[in-house]
Amino acid sequence: MKNLILSELNRIINRKKNKILLIISIIVFFISAFFIKLFQVGFYDQITTMPLNSLNFPPFLLREYHLFIILVLCPTIFIESFNHENTSGCYRNIMLRPFSKFEFFISKIISCSLISALFIFSIFVLSTIYGYIFLPKVEYTNFFNINNTFSSLESFFYNFKFYLLEYLIILSFLGISCLTSLTNKNSTLAFLGSIGVCIGLLYLSDKLSFLLFSTPSIFDMLSNTNNYVFIYSSLIIIITISISIIIFIKKDYLY
Repeated sequence: MKNLILSELNRIINRKKNKILLIISIIVFFISAFFIKLFQVGFYDQITTMPLNSLNFPPFLLREYHLFIILVLCPTIFIESFNHENTSGCYRNIMLRPFSKFEFFISKIISCSLISALFIFSIFVLSTIYGYIFLPKVEYTNFFNINNTFSSLESFFYNFKFYLLEYLIILSFLGISCLTSLTNKNSTLAFLGSIGVCIGLLYLSDKLSFLLFSTPSIFDMLSNTNNYVFIYSSLIIIITISISIIIFIKKDYLY
């Protein structure tokens, strides 16, 4: 299993497409950070706003960056990972190795999860540093729906929990991408299908809007207004991954 994970990580990191995507991601990050710094206003929604400072900057950067993560970065990496062997016809050679289908599938899930964790942690670190350098320096700050003020350490942990919940949402999208990849051999259709599922779930229930617009729901959860982000994300992960495992094991990729 360890060798499978390392092999998949190596493939993800060394793909030319992913290297280009990483460069684009960095550019988008700094463009987003620049414009947020320029206006120094953070949005909960179109009406409710808050002045930005060195302590509360990271969540609001993620608000602007989330759509790029969900609509571009994640589907490209995830679907390429799950669809590569299928579209290239390499499954026959892979299945001849002394690994079960289950191990092969789980190695991809773990690899994509690790890459996502590394990326979201990097964004957290970069946004924290950017805020401390370029935003107005303060000793205390506020966040939406919470009356208490936060010290530097408290705001750091608040921001960290915010990014952890974003990571949970990314994992739920990983499950969706995995399922659409296994049901669509064409990468483009799988890509569009993943985004289509997110949009469809939005119309199914407003509580699932966090897949596309995560920050209001995360703010609400951290203020104990609701906890459906955690509940629904966990359910999506469990359901989609479980169904994907069944499909992958049952499906014959040799022909």
